[in-house]
Amino acid sequence: MNTSRLLFLSTLSFLLTLQVSFGQTKGKVEGFIKDAEGIPIEFATVRLHSLPDSSAVTGTLSDTSGYYSFENISYGNYFVIVSTIGYTDTYLPSFTLTKDHNKQQFDAVVSEHDASEEILITAQEPFIRQEAGITVVNVEAGILNAGLTAADVLQRTPGATVDKDGIVKLKGKGGVLVLLDGKPLYMDDAQVGALLKSIPADQIKEMEIITSPSAKYDAAGNAGIINIKLKKGAYEGLNGSVNSSIAKGVYPKALIGINLSYKKKKLTLGGGYQYSYKKDLQRSSVNRAYTSFQDSSYYTSTEYAHPKNTQNVLLNGSYDLSAKSTLLWDGTALYQHSTWKGNTESNLYTPSGNRSSYFLTNDQSTSEYYNINSSIGYKYLMDTVGSELFFQGEYKKNNSKSDQVFTTDYYDANGTTTQPSTSYKSYIPVNVDQWGAKADFTKTLVYKIKLEAGVKYMGVKTNANVTSSYVAENTFIYTEHIQAAYAILNKQLNKWKLSGGVRVEHTLSKGEQKTLDSTFNRNYTNFFPSAAVSYQPTEKTSYTVLYSKRIQRPSYHDLNPFIYYSDPYNSYSGNPYLLPEYTHQAELTTSKWNGVFLATLNYSYTLQPLAEGFKIDPNSLATTYTSRNLSNQKNLGVSFSVNSTIKHWWSMNNYVYFYNNSLTGDVGFGMQTVSRPAWMVNATHTFKFPHSISAELSFNYESPNYFGTILYREVWQLSAGVQKKMMHETVSLKLSVTDIFWKYVYVGSGTFGDIKTSDSFKWDNRVLMFSLTYRFGKRIASVLNSNKMPMGDGGGRKK
Repeated sequence: MNTSRLLFLSTLSFLLTLQVSFGQTKGKVEGFIKDAEGIPIEFATVRLHSLPDSSAVTGTLSDTSGYYSFENISYGNYFVIVSTIGYTDTYLPSFTLTKDHNKQQFDAVVSEHDASEEILITAQEPFIRQEAGITVVNVEAGILNAGLTAADVLQRTPGATVDKDGIVKLKGKGGVLVLLDGKPLYMDDAQVGALLKSIPADQIKEMEIITSPSAKYDAAGNAGIINIKLKKGAYEGLNGSVNSSIAKGVYPKALIGINLSYKKKKLTLGGGYQYSYKKDLQRSSVNRAYTSFQDSSYYTSTEYAHPKNTQNVLLNGSYDLSAKSTLLWDGTALYQHSTWKGNTESNLYTPSGNRSSYFLTNDQSTSEYYNINSSIGYKYLMDTVGSELFFQGEYKKNNSKSDQVFTTDYYDANGTTTQPSTSYKSYIPVNVDQWGAKADFTKTLVYKIKLEAGVKYMGVKTNANVTSSYVAENTFIYTEHIQAAYAILNKQLNKWKLSGGVRVEHTLSKGEQKTLDSTFNRNYTNFFPSAAVSYQPTEKTSYTVLYSKRIQRPSYHDLNPFIYYSDPYNSYSGNPYLLPEYTHQAELTTSKWNGVFLATLNYSYTLQPLAEGFKIDPNSLATTYTSRNLSNQKNLGVSFSVNSTIKHWWSMNNYVYFYNNSLTGDVGFGMQTVSRPAWMVNATHTFKFPHSISAELSFNYESPNYFGTILYREVWQLSAGVQKKMMHETVSLKLSVTDIFWKYVYVGSGTFGDIKTSDSFKWDNRVLMFSLTYRFGKRIASVLNSNKMPMGDGGGRKK
């Protein structure tokens, strides 16, 4: 701990004392802000934007005389926006700073809002926006998203996949850090997948996918970060929406919800509630053929009806304590009750192919899960050139419990009972508490060098206590503490943008397996550098290089050495000897025609990657799955995307990614390497027709590829939807169907020593849905709040 603090303070001291001179010629912009009667407007927000991309350059506040100024501005094209509470935003004329015209003055006369008039916001952002290292999915704009979940949206997002277990992958790699409003979810991959299947898309504003995060973010997440940003109020007065949907796949589904926002002067409040009922289908099968054991093959098939009742609540808000300081808070709560009703038939075959015996397992289980995320923050603007302080404290709680009842009947080849039925009953509660605090500091130093620095602490405690009718009680307690510090320098120099930083994380963890009287400890410190270099030779062309180092820590479930049984022939055991995996990743992106075309070359190298293997008892043929560290994993790929408006009524986003994953290691049957070229396609086309009618067509394809060490065949889906807006666009009716041909089905196979295995998985993915949304309120455009909660730097996982 002392070592990491010393190294961080030394690095920060060096960065703060760095003196660099670039000799760049600058210009100045100034003016006065007044109302219609000529009275000066003090503390008005004045923002400088560059052209042609309208990106924000800097901001300031007017003084008591209404005066504002921007100094040391690089030559180029700009425009100014003036915002202040109670007045309409004022856009000043665009201008150009050159050597001969390096000083410009623009005075602004602002007009008061007329509360009797409605200012409708009708501009619609594209469904998908892409730039170097980041993809933003505007969930609100997607016609197909109504009534679906976050996982459904990710299935149709460029570069992202959701596999048969609900695990999210980015560009063919697992280990994704998921943030909810910038805060980490301390869950394992499977539980994150389950949560994403529970969050309604109707509560989500947008998703940010960051493939090469900077040192500001937690280092967890080898493949990158997905930040889910929930809806928040953005308009004056009371506004909101009511939404509902009904759907039919194999089984019925329904959703109803409401979202509200209220903004008046210094106070902003937001909230929402969603209730959904989904009854899903899950069909799976596993076939294993043995060449050296007493029976030559084993085949099992399972079918589940899985009804789920889910309730989501979100609350958020902010209060401007002064012109420079803001208090912010938010919270989400999710509760889900599920019933598992399934039957499994398992067969054992002799070497000649005849069935020697079989057993039938009936599963009647229930589970409950709730997740609470809460945070409170304080933001203080230290000056008018971007210096600020941000403090945040957060608390999360994830609790789950399941009552499992497996009843198994045993038969010989003729259907005669061979032994009495067995009933496996277990009660599995898992409680996870997470708490943390962080402080972030931003300041512009000499020569316009921007410094970002911060510290963070996160603590986690998990307690799993399993009681069962067939094994001893399992009590496992796991604690983890992470202290982190980071510093980043950013500088723009003519056509170049430079950024470099380092993050230091110290991890202290302890696991206690009470039943087995086993304890293990981990204590390590790591450095995680990041860098970004961007060059823009013309207004419409840019090149960007990104680099970052990441970590994926094993979850408590992977570390717990206890054995969990699912039936007499399948079980899972944790491995307390697992080590974290480390990834170095780099990207080179070129953008043409202001982002219409992007091409990205990416490479990553992972040391001691985590993967699941299994071992088989030669006498009983029972299989035990467990996780282990392999040798290395390499990922090399190139992607191309085209984002364009072909006609005023037709816009599109087309994405294709060619890559090769190579995984080397021993999963229990000797060293082996699996490697295969693969590719994926994502295409979303949006059409606008007369009479406020629009349509969306979405296509996804994934070529055959390895997931772990199992080779799965191709999967694809075609989805379509149509939308009609009525009553001055306050009512939206949508009709959609996802996976029209029901081809998003996983079928795979692999060979491990003397064992050949194949499996398949199919779920209720073809769904016809009708939805209705009604928006109410005047939706009067408010002043953009410069004190918005920044995206946090999270880092979480949990099992």
